[in-house]
Amino acid sequence: MTTKPSLLYLTPVLPETGSSGGLILTLERLEVLSRHFDVTVLAIEASALAIARQTERFGLRAVLHAGRVIPRTVGGWIRSMASPYPFGVWRNRNVDFLRLATQLGEHTAFDVTYVDHWLMWSAAQCLKAPGRRVLHLHNAEHLIYARAAERARLPLRQVLGIEARRSGQYLRAICQEADEIHFISRTDADEVLKLGGITRPIEIFLPNVPLEAGEFGRFGHDLLFVGTMSWAPNAEGARWYQDEIVPRLPAGYQSHIAGGYVDGIKPVTRGPLIWHGRVPDLAPLYRQASVFVAPLLSGSGIKIKILNALGRGLPVVTTRLGAEGFPPGWGDAVSVADSPEKFVAAIERLCSDRALWQRASDAARPYLARHFSPQAFNQWTAQIARAPRSPSASRA
Repeated sequence: MTTKPSLLYLTPVLPETGSSGGLILTLERLEVLSRHFDVTVLAIEASALAIARQTERFGLRAVLHAGRVIPRTVGGWIRSMASPYPFGVWRNRNVDFLRLATQLGEHTAFDVTYVDHWLMWSAAQCLKAPGRRVLHLHNAEHLIYARAAERARLPLRQVLGIEARRSGQYLRAICQEADEIHFISRTDADEVLKLGGITRPIEIFLPNVPLEAGEFGRFGHDLLFVGTMSWAPNAEGARWYQDEIVPRLPAGYQSHIAGGYVDGIKPVTRGPLIWHGRVPDLAPLYRQASVFVAPLLSGSGIKIKILNALGRGLPVVTTRLGAEGFPPGWGDAVSVADSPEKFVAAIERLCSDRALWQRASDAARPYLARHFSPQAFNQWTAQIARAPRSPSASRA
């Protein structure tokens, strides 16, 4: 019987389900890695349900977790300024979690340590024998702050500008330490490499989003936006959609937003815009939707929410940033517009021309299947599993 090589998977949260783009990415990578490696998960947060569900699903060797993420507060940001870490990283440097990482590293050597998110690099630094250290970046993190700063008012603009600089400095440093860096788009890779001094090997693996079985979408005037509203770019986009897009839509259009509530906005169950909050099953909303809207003004990386819509055959209207990082060929399925007037016009074209809507719907799933399969990452994983142990396995 062949023994699989060992892999430590470092992640902020072991998800119960893929309820956001980041969690979908986490589970997607974990699923493929577990085919070729004996995987131990080390997370800050992992519920009993998540541990039971994912251990059974992926055949995990163990799931270890400790601590909690420090809440976002003004006082916390000020305290983080006295550290060498940007605020997001500082919030995840939980003492109990890092102690657990150190204890694990004292007794266990790994062939590969897969660091799922830049927030987890501090834990990778605690290991005596991490093997090959692979840094998986979900986004070009510094770019998120920089873009948000462009739209913010003082004093928030100054705070975001500071975090953009701190994030860029930290990101450059850890990319120089990693043995290999993984990105989810060429755009993200190019933006991070602009930080300079990064010579480690890089790989670009587009997310794997499967096609959804069943019938979704129907020609009409129902619009849908799904996004985790605790993610600032989603909340910003939802507000912009509410304030700038909905008032410009003709009578008879119905908009739906699901995935939580934005601070200051109460549940709305009637009118041209319905806020659903978190819903246990999104399928009914996808089935009745005519067009998926992604009104994103900031952020970075490939937007999983758009891929989820394409996987259900829904035409998409988004912004230039929403379509960032997508391989060529999306034009038939995705319309791009940045101003409120052009965004509304793109929606109206799809919702008033059945033939145009059908062409966009028919193009969505083939585009997704062509570019967003797990084949490339599966090949890399199999190759690394067969490779000799990295010299960094003995790193102290």
